[in-house]
Amino acid sequence: FTQAALHFDDAFARPGGHALVEVHLLINYADAAGLQFRIQPFYGPAPTPLAHFNGVINHLESEGFTATATTDPNGVTTVLLFSLSGNVIHSRGDEQLILELVYDIDPGTPNGIAIHLNTYDTLISDPGSNPIPYIWEPEHGWEIHIGRPGDVAGGVLGDGDGRTDILDIVKEIKYILGLLPMPDRYNQDWSIRYMFFVADANDDGDINILDIVGMVNIFLYGNPMKAVADGPTSPVMVSLGELQTLAKGQPAIPVTLTADGVIAGAQTTFTFDGTQLRVGTPQLVGRADGTSLQSQLTDGTLRLVVYSATGQGIPAGS
Repeated sequence: FTQAALHFDDAFARPGGHALVEVHLLINYADAAGLQFRIQPFYGPAPTPLAHFNGVINHLESEGFTATATTDPNGVTTVLLFSLSGNVIHSRGDEQLILELVYDIDPGTPNGIAIHLNTYDTLISDPGSNPIPYIWEPEHGWEIHIGRPGDVAGGVLGDGDGRTDILDIVKEIKYILGLLPMPDRYNQDWSIRYMFFVADANDDGDINILDIVGMVNIFLYGNPMKAVADGPTSPVMVSLGELQTLAKGQPAIPVTLTADGVIAGAQTTFTFDGTQLRVGTPQLVGRADGTSLQSQLTDGTLRLVVYSATGQGIPAGS
């Protein structure tokens, strides 16, 4: 009967970037003293040089285990995990992260493809040098999915077309405004985790206005991290002004940004008692005139996203 299970998590990477492939072990009824397996990247029916093995991260080092890996000229990597001091991986009835395999992705790798990871010659040993029956769990993936930063829309399925353009910017804004469900980076469905990966254009672990600015920079300049030479050097001050009355008699509350450099974009959320106050459509004025404003009002919550579609931003001042 089966006493152990191994699986790889799906990994995500950008052309020219790195992929971290997590290896998890579930062991029941017996302790493990070590394991081995061989792994090789495939694209379609043949091995591929698009993913090159770089190294292994050992998550059991603190428990006295050593991880080694070697790759032959055919791209087959042999991975060993063992303890020179006789330590064991205890049976505990739930999965544990034991290794991460690091792959370098070739800069010329096509966007939107999946590099499959074939494994074989797997062996798990108990402390008495006896093999432990195991299964691999292919339903968990074993693939490295390649995606372009910000490429969240377009294509046949609407999840990317290899470009970053206005289609992607509009969809990203909908994520931030709550018009579309925000992708969950920890969802069990790899396709939802993939959408988070590409939506997080600047790769900082969040989806927000920084990604909108990054996507505009990709579209205009091909670089999500384009430097703004005259950007703010000190914190931007945000304040609400005194109630004003517009020309047609509507009351208005000014929202003021004060910065010593150009602001490329901003987002904020206001909450209020919807039974006491009705909020109209926000408007851009002053130095913000010429930038773009998107808003969503639902159930006493007003979400705002301000960004520049030209890369110019809001000039310094108040």
